[in-house]
Amino acid sequence: MMHASRTHRGMTVAELLLSLAILVFVGLGIAGVLAATAGAVDDRSRFGDPAVMAALARTRVDAYASGARCLLGVSESPTQRVLVLWLDDSRPSATPHASELGYIRFDRARGALWLDLPDASARTSPAALAKRDPEIDAESGWNGLNDEERAAGLMQSELLFEGLADVQFEFEREPQRAESFIVRLFLTEGPAHETRVLTLPFAFEVHEVPVR
Repeated sequence: MMHASRTHRGMTVAELLLSLAILVFVGLGIAGVLAATAGAVDDRSRFGDPAVMAALARTRVDAYASGARCLLGVSESPTQRVLVLWLDDSRPSATPHASELGYIRFDRARGALWLDLPDASARTSPAALAKRDPEIDAESGWNGLNDEERAAGLMQSELLFEGLADVQFEFEREPQRAESFIVRLFLTEGPAHETRVLTLPFAFEVHEVPVR
């Protein structure tokens, strides 16, 4: 009887040790999976999200840029860089008016990219339209116009992208002759402050320059 009891206790200890070994093995496997998942989530937060944001920004801008007539130019200041688009000729004259312009605006202080579009509801009466919708000089009349229109409550602004170190607007020819353009987004990421560049290309479906 005593011998049988000792044998039974020895088998129980062996089973316990085996169970502990299995638990440790499974635990190590789970830890590895969790670590890999955490790394993947971190990678997505650093690289996937900006790519998704850029794709959404491109889709939003392209909805207006592809149907626009042409670029008018780029406005520079210490606080912002603005790409000016002649969206349409809704007041038929073959020349741009304030209500026909859209802007892709980089706010340097905030590191944000904005899409500014005319607010049609703010231009309801003929008197207001005539007073606040001047014909502009296609060469330089748009300089500072974005700020004036936004201050007057005549524009709708949509935030497209944040966390940008810089934004560049590129085109191969003089702005009004360019049939396409590129928006480059510069992001600084990670502890090493790596620079990542996202390139957003756009093209006009029907290109037309203003009458001079």
